[in-house]
Amino acid sequence: MMVHDCVIWLNYVKGVMFHFRQPVPGFDAVIHTNVPVGSGLSSSAALEVATLTFLEQLTGKPVPSMADGAKMCQRAEHTFANVPCGIMDQLIALGGRADHALLIDCR
Repeated sequence: MMVHDCVIWLNYVKGVMFHFRQPVPGFDAVIHTNVPVGSGLSSSAALEVATLTFLEQLTGKPVPSMADGAKMCQRAEHTFANVPCGIMDQLIALGGRADHALLIDCR
């Protein structure tokens, strides 16, 4: 992976940290993934949700609901990565479970 690619992916992490709106203590982190290419799961949403989950655990301050977390991750993608995405991938990354269907009502 080229340095430029890493900087782009870092924007997703920075965006979630910005929109988390809680004080975050300093930390060292390494991101490793086994999300396969073409698996049907948005890798950016997976990174955003992993970052959100990490921040919740690090600070002890969970977001109020799955919908709030998904909206926060979506805002990160809009504002820091300049990707005008919908919210489906974030909702699935937060609420999806193996061998279960997930009903998403985006009204």
